[in-house]
Amino acid sequence: MPQIKPKSVQDLLKFIEDHKAKIENGTYDLVIENDWVPKLSDDVLHLLIKHCPSSCVTIALNKTIPPRVLEILTRNMHYSVCATIAGNPGTPSVVLEYLSRNYEVDVLLAVAGNPSTPADVLDNLSRRNSNINILMAIASNSSTPSRTLCNLSSDRRT
Repeated sequence: MPQIKPKSVQDLLKFIEDHKAKIENGTYDLVIENDWVPKLSDDVLHLLIKHCPSSCVTIALNKTIPPRVLEILTRNMHYSVCATIAGNPGTPSVVLEYLSRNYEVDVLLAVAGNPSTPADVLDNLSRRNSNINILMAIASNSSTPSRTLCNLSSDRRT
């Protein structure tokens, strides 16, 4: 599918207006700029998330993205998008908890290193994982509770 890179938000919106059916059918993959994200409506963001894989990471990287849009993005099965969301400090706790159950190491590393990850999620993640990099990310996270750090320090896995 050809990638289309509009020159401005206005060009993007015009292209969507003129070619929405073809975008939905997978004919075009729109590429957007990070600073455009806050200017786009939820409907446009949902369209891009659903039909334009090249825009998903750009959307996920935006720190102003509404939590409801992040939740939609987490349903995107590509691990790089999920890892980007998991590393975003603005990601809501419920989304981080959901992503902590992912099987991809990159996603789990991002959850483990995110200072916004709730203490109970970090604790559960530390008990369910044997990957030394994930455990070290948990140990380095300033949000990790003392009891989890104590458990990690006496754990033979680390």
